[in-house]
Amino acid sequence: MVKVLAETLKNTIPYSANAWGTITLPKAPAITHIDLLLKLTVKTGTATLSPAAHAPVSLIKNVNIVQGGEYPIQGTGWILFVKGYYESKGKVMKDALTTTTNTTQTVYAEIVIHPGLNPEDKGDLSVAIPTDVVEDTKLAVLWGDDSSLGSGYTIDSAEIIVTVWKVLDKRPLAVPAWNYDTKAIDAAYSDLAFTVQPPTGKFYSKAVIEVLDSSGADSDDVVTELGVVDKRRATEILHRISWLVEQRDDARRYDVDPLVGHVIFDAKELGTPVVLGVKDVVLGFTTAATGKVNVLFNSFIRR
Repeated sequence: MVKVLAETLKNTIPYSANAWGTITLPKAPAITHIDLLLKLTVKTGTATLSPAAHAPVSLIKNVNIVQGGEYPIQGTGWILFVKGYYESKGKVMKDALTTTTNTTQTVYAEIVIHPGLNPEDKGDLSVAIPTDVVEDTKLAVLWGDDSSLGSGYTIDSAEIIVTVWKVLDKRPLAVPAWNYDTKAIDAAYSDLAFTVQPPTGKFYSKAVIEVLDSSGADSDDVVTELGVVDKRRATEILHRISWLVEQRDDARRYDVDPLVGHVIFDAKELGTPVVLGVKDVVLGFTTAATGKVNVLFNSFIRR
């Protein structure tokens, strides 16, 4: 039986506007799960209040885990929140910012980092982070500022409380090699012709996909289809599905409400986690308008 220990780190990551904050993770044969709890206190005045769409998570611009110059985990705070929201069946939550003037409010938001293939198991060794094989492993967070929360809010204080789950007597079967990519959609494309190439030489469990319109808002009107395209010889479409159908299928599979502008494309839909690690096998999108696509590839390397 795997023995899993939880440890809330004594130090937190304090807020510093538009700056990176770091904390050293404990050494262990396998860190299997990480919980980041944002505690944020804001003040409002007499100005009209307009919270940002992803607030308060939007205060966390980027999250990286750094090991000797490598980044086994990377992504924006929001796309990591979305991954955790789906995988926890909606139990990863964020508080809403107040719309009341002349008040002080404390809110919380949670980001969960689970590298493994079974997010319900905090001792999941399918994919985990060994931290005893390098000098140190850092968790790095890039903070935003007042404007990241919308308009009318002033940050009084903020910090991130970090809790890790670790296994001390076993090592993981694979290590994470996540990749975050962003690409502008510059026109309308037919037949999955707008493509994003995943990094090669890795296995993939899923891709978390966010689509924004030309104004930067989450949108279901930019992408109409997504799929997998093999361009190695004559172009072959391996998988093709309506964006809205995929979105609703995700909602049923994860038992959550759909998120506008987001889907989780699971490798299980292709019957194998291997295909996206091959050069010229790409994610393809049929698009109806300009905008941007952000993709978090949950990839891993077998030990």
